[in-house]
Amino acid sequence: MNLDAKNLITISSQYGVEKEPILEQLKSYYSSLGIKTKLLSLEDFSINGIDPASIDNFILSKLEESLGQKNFPSESGPIIIVDAPTAFTLSPDALNIQLTACPQYMATHKTDSQYPNMSEEEIIASIQEHRKSINSQYHINVDNPDNYDAIIETDGVKPEQIVSLIHRCQNAKSTGKGIPQFWCHPGKFLPTQDVRQSEKPTFYDIMHNIEENGYAFNAPVEAVIVDGYYYVTDGHNRVGAACDAKCDLIAYDLIAKDDEKSPIISNSSASDYVKSNVGRCGSSSYHYYDHTWWKFDKFYDMRKWTEMMNRQKGKIDTVR
Repeated sequence: MNLDAKNLITISSQYGVEKEPILEQLKSYYSSLGIKTKLLSLEDFSINGIDPASIDNFILSKLEESLGQKNFPSESGPIIIVDAPTAFTLSPDALNIQLTACPQYMATHKTDSQYPNMSEEEIIASIQEHRKSINSQYHINVDNPDNYDAIIETDGVKPEQIVSLIHRCQNAKSTGKGIPQFWCHPGKFLPTQDVRQSEKPTFYDIMHNIEENGYAFNAPVEAVIVDGYYYVTDGHNRVGAACDAKCDLIAYDLIAKDDEKSPIISNSSASDYVKSNVGRCGSSSYHYYDHTWWKFDKFYDMRKWTEMMNRQKGKIDTVR
């Protein structure tokens, strides 16, 4: 399906993401700018008996029905927000967004009403099982990064900052500018070098620029992910400055995960890179992060992390 849908924003959310406040604030934000906005959610429709392969055509018919027209609006028309797991299939011209959340983070920040009488392990297993079933139901990998212009991790992020980023992405796409694909809270990044150098004047220049303009699209940090933990390999000043600027979302390029190798980290695997570099970080690095950046234990069980690192590579300085 190839629609002229430059004013179409699709939102595909992983199971468990608290998307409702984000969607409502996104609609309200565009309305506050004087832009007519239409929000359509898959939950508004009955899809019983519909062939999963035809879900996108079904959504399109609902769009036509709701708008009272068969052709999508021109650039001067309303903003249309479609909330559906496979909404990204509607048009390559749309801004396609995925909202994600880490099951471990969700399990440790749950409310009793969300997952009553369930342990953290049971919550994580339940979330993962539901996400697998979505792929089976729609016969498509909804978590394939190639489906999306931007993938936004919502852990610890205020809805208004997600809304602001989506608006910036929509402006960038409509003008043909590049959009960094991966976004998350800067407090998720663990250091791989001593960060006392962040006292440099450039640190404060970066911080003030973020405060005034938001995180720059042309300056993603480089990172690896090992065992679910995020490590910044290049961009410690940018990460620290974003945290000090109380910016909830930072762009990053994913260099490698676990046993994957990359020439950017001297052809070593992400796992080996972390073992080699994190062990050399002095305690001052972690104390600096603990004092100036958001605390790591907002996202991770740091005791488990320290135990894991001790097992992998000798004894390192403890975080606490």
